[in-house]
This record gives sequence, C-alpha cells and structure tokens, in this order.
Amino acid sequence: MTTWYVRSPDGSISIPTLKMTNDTTITGGQRRYYISRDESNVLYRTANGISFEPTSRTINLYSTNTTAEIQAKIDSVGKFIPYGVIITFYFNDGTYTLTYTLSFNGFHGPGQITIKSSGTETALNTAQPVTINVAENQSGLAFAGCYCKVKIYNLKIYLNPQHYGITASEYSVLEVYYCYIYGSSAGNGAAIFMFSESFAYVRSTYFSNITYAMAAYQSRIRSSGNDDTGTQPAYAYRAYGGSLIQIDNISLVGSTATYLADSGGLIVTVAGDVLPP
Repeated sequence: MTTWYVRSPDGSISIPTLKMTNDTTITGGQRRYYISRDESNVLYRTANGISFEPTSRTINLYSTNTTAEIQAKIDSVGKFIPYGVIITFYFNDGTYTLTYTLSFNGFHGPGQITIKSSGTETALNTAQPVTINVAENQSGLAFAGCYCKVKIYNLKIYLNPQHYGITASEYSVLEVYYCYIYGSSAGNGAAIFMFSESFAYVRSTYFSNITYAMAAYQSRIRSSGNDDTGTQPAYAYRAYGGSLIQIDNISLVGSTATYLADSGGLIVTVAGDVLPP
C-alpha cells in the first residue's frame, strides 16, 4: 500500500488509502494542497499554486550532507514567507566542502530567511564553528530574486580561486553579520558581490586575502564596522556600473586597503562626502 502525504495548515499528515497514481494538487476553500508520496516534497500552496511557509521552522544542515542534499533542503522551503515567519537554515558545526554554488532563489514576502551557525561574535569573528569551502570558480551562497529579509550570521567562508563568497542579484536584500570571508590569494575575486539592483547591509564582518572585500554593480551596499585580518584585501570596496556604497570610513577599520569607484559608481561616507574615483 502506498502512503500519500498532504500538507495542510495543521501540518503534514499521511493518507494511506488515497487512490492516485501521481503527485497532484487539490483545492479546498482558499488553499491548494499538494499531495505527494514523498513527505519531504510536500509544500503548502495558495489557491493560485504559490508555495508558502505558514509557521517558523528550522532546517538543519550537516557537514555530512552532500551539496545536492543541502540544495534539496533549500528547495523544499515554500517561496512566500509571511509576516512574522522566520525560516532558519542552521549549519551545524563542521566543515562543508561544496561542489557547486548553494542557490537561494525566489524567496519573497514580509517574513525572514536566516542562515546561521551556532557561533557568536568574537574579537575578529574568525573562530566560527562552521567553514564553507567554496568550489573552484563557483560562489558559496547565491541569492536571486530574494526580496524578503535575508540575514546571514556567524559563517566562515573560504574562497577558492576567482570567484565569490556571497552574491545577490535581482532585487535581493541581505544583511551579513559577524562572518569571516577569506581567500587563497589576493587575486581571488570578491567576498561579497551585489549586482542587478540588490542591496546588502554588511556589519562586523572580516575579510582576508582577496581582491575585493565588497563589490557592487548596479546595486547598493551599506558597510559598517567591518575589518580585515591577516593579508588585507587589495580593495576594501569597489562600486561600478552606477552602484552606491556607503561606508563608515574610507577603508576598512584599521586597514590601509584602498577603494575603487569606476564606471559611474559612487562611494560615499556617512557624512555625505563622495570619495574621488
């Protein structure tokens, strides 16, 4: 006998006597319910078929998971996050060696996505309990079309050559706190790269051994209280293609790393001074 699962406002329930041959949807009142043989695939859906999350929950990730397994857990979350709902992707302690980019696409609504570890703020935020090793020529965490609030806390991200730690595009909005993002060489891409009308607030995050700590193309970044450790980035900031980066001070705190504003990009201090290109 096949057991079928249905997600309803009361949670996931099994219906062992339901007679169907394929996954399907049914409509009841103003909601559409998705029915599947695989409980992990079952999502709440609105009457027009949009998947959503009715209550806060935590998705546990483990260093023993493959990249595909982690991506499947990300994709199992409904796209619409209602007001007051927080979906937490919790990286349990360990080292995560990715084989490709982890993609967070299309989350939206007034709720929140949190991506975090068990770590806390430290003097340099370098002693985080989770390390994400980014695959060569890939990004670590990539966000596209995420116009709910996304908060990223207490992660250590190591870049292999020529790519990015955290990227965001298509109107995504991020907050990055208490992270440490570092590379294998000073010619090693950007720790945080925003493009295509996206925004990031980056605070108390540390950078080392990369080309750009923060870069923006057709986007905005607010930088506050960030620093470097070890080999400082070649550039603290790069703004180009009409981007705006607002900063507390010309360089990272305590650093001599310079900045680059080109192709219509602006770097502005909190006092309103525009730095020369």
